[in-house]
Amino acid sequence: MRRVRDVYLTLSVTPRVSFKIFIVLGVIAAGALVWRAQTVPGQELVVDGILAVGGVLALSVLAALVVFINYSRGVVITADSLSFPASDVENSLLALLLGKSLWGHLFRERLRLADVEHLANDGHGNRWRLNVSGVFGSRQIEFSSKQKRDECRAALLRYLHAAQADANLDFSDYSE
Repeated sequence: MRRVRDVYLTLSVTPRVSFKIFIVLGVIAAGALVWRAQTVPGQELVVDGILAVGGVLALSVLAALVVFINYSRGVVITADSLSFPASDVENSLLALLLGKSLWGHLFRERLRLADVEHLANDGHGNRWRLNVSGVFGSRQIEFSSKQKRDECRAALLRYLHAAQADANLDFSDYSE
């Protein structure tokens, strides 16, 4: 098993995503309170408001903890699978409407190495990505530096060469 951790990415993604989740939950709670204010007397509304604020804060802290754990585990490469934090890059209208770009950070993706067909580097500035494509479609793994991306790519290629018995795969263009 090989694990590539990116501490800087973890420390930059966690507060950014947590703040977005806090805002979304706050807007939902505020909308619920406005709706409830139309039918409930003032005293009960104060209690509801306190509970809503407490709930939003608790859920936001819990989400921050889950995102932190997800990203601090890094990219995990085993003999037969690849596991990484789910990306915020989405390419379907349904995913955009459901807010998967925000909630997706709470989950990890796992791909079978046997399903991987191609790797490609992408990125510039402070956004470095490794594009992984195959029978599952394509996924992007984000890194905070080119060095971390290349470290993960090299480890992944070692496992792919060791695990792939399929003669159709040609990784010869990756021998840099």
